[in-house]
Amino acid sequence: MAESSNLKQVMAKKFKINDGSRAFVEANTLLDPANDAAAKQHNAEEIREVSIQLSQIKKKHDDANKMVNQKKIDLEKVQKEIWALEQQEI
Repeated sequence: MAESSNLKQVMAKKFKINDGSRAFVEANTLLDPANDAAAKQHNAEEIREVSIQLSQIKKKHDDANKMVNQKKIDLEKVQKEIWALEQQEI
């Protein structure tokens, strides 16, 4: 009986069910084969979502890099113009 009580406490702590609303956690539902299919589907959906988000982040990063490179080119042009004007004054 002590093992059963201890198992309930461990399961309640593991699944964060310490709010007092449920005092019993059914351990046999964790091994139910139906849970496996739902978990695989959930994982596939999560992988797709993460993939989409990563591709969006990569696109933003690439766009930012392009803008930075263009700004550097523009800066170099302005610096050359300034240098040329300084040389004309001398």
